[in-house]
Amino acid sequence: MAAFTRCPFCNRVVFTQTKTFNGDSAWLMCCVCSLGVVGLCFIPFCLDRTKSVKHSCPECQATIHTFHPF
Repeated sequence: MAAFTRCPFCNRVVFTQTKTFNGDSAWLMCCVCSLGVVGLCFIPFCLDRTKSVKHSCPECQATIHTFHPF
């Protein structure tokens, strides 16, 4: 979800652009799931709640914040 904020780099008030990616949290959950049943280790890569979200400024393209779920 995009956030309404002031960019600390270009000092403009913007709605951030967001991009989800498989970060450390998804890999950690993959390792935990693989301890039980091997076929379940790919589930964290399909769920949005285990993915990290990068917020960036649409004006200057600078990364404002990266959210990690765990």
